[in-house]
Amino acid sequence: MRYNYLKMESLPIKRMSAFLPKNVQIKCVQLLRNTYRNDKQLAHDAGWNVKQLNKALEGYISEEHIPRIFSLSLRHCPEIKEIVKEEVVDEMHRLCAELDIIGENKQKKIQQFMQSLQERDKAMLLQIHDTGYARLQTLTALLRTQNDMQTLTRIREVINPISINILGKPIFTFHEKKMHPVTGETILFSWWLTEKILFEKEKEKVDIFDEDNKLRIVLEVPNNDESVEVGMDNCGISVSSKEYFRRIPLYSAVNKIVQQSCKNGILEVVLEKEV
Repeated sequence: MRYNYLKMESLPIKRMSAFLPKNVQIKCVQLLRNTYRNDKQLAHDAGWNVKQLNKALEGYISEEHIPRIFSLSLRHCPEIKEIVKEEVVDEMHRLCAELDIIGENKQKKIQQFMQSLQERDKAMLLQIHDTGYARLQTLTALLRTQNDMQTLTRIREVINPISINILGKPIFTFHEKKMHPVTGETILFSWWLTEKILFEKEKEKVDIFDEDNKLRIVLEVPNNDESVEVGMDNCGISVSSKEYFRRIPLYSAVNKIVQQSCKNGILEVVLEKEV
């Protein structure tokens, strides 16, 4: 008697079957074949003949048979659960994280990660976030380190380990060749961010006015945040508070901040340029 597993299966089995990628479907058949050791019996239970079973091992599996072989696999091959977890559940979790579908917990981790970094580390993240990528020489110039090796060491031994510990993956990744997702340009030998949501909320307008021996910077900040602090170094200025961080690179050398005011969510900073 042929078992009609489609009628016996529960709704979770049917719904999960719809998410199984082709490689997992084939793995189900392979595991069942190793377990049964009798192609005729397996074909019978799966609703196939032996020829159809061999085709299934090559990936030719009809949609109506996927729930059936998945059900059989769960019953006879316990290892399929770990495969489904890795190939379906974990991957779905990663995709949801990328799309910010589970963004609340993710955002807390990002905030924790940012709080663990130094200002110069945040400057590197913002540099790559704004341009999409950066070559090592660019990051070295931004950090004003002595050479590229110091910058590389900072990425590999400090920033990425912190990111892996908090976010579960390195924030910086190196690609010898990668296409820019916006321009379509092929970029060679550059560093990219793996976490694109990092500065998604930091797109407030910034105006920089060159006034002879001064630079005047005007930008929007959270209107309800009264604890905004402005810092300055050789690379630019940083604007930060408990709930906010923004890095603004400067292309003119400056000596000091000579004036600062914040009213109704508008921050104005005046810096003295280096002569």
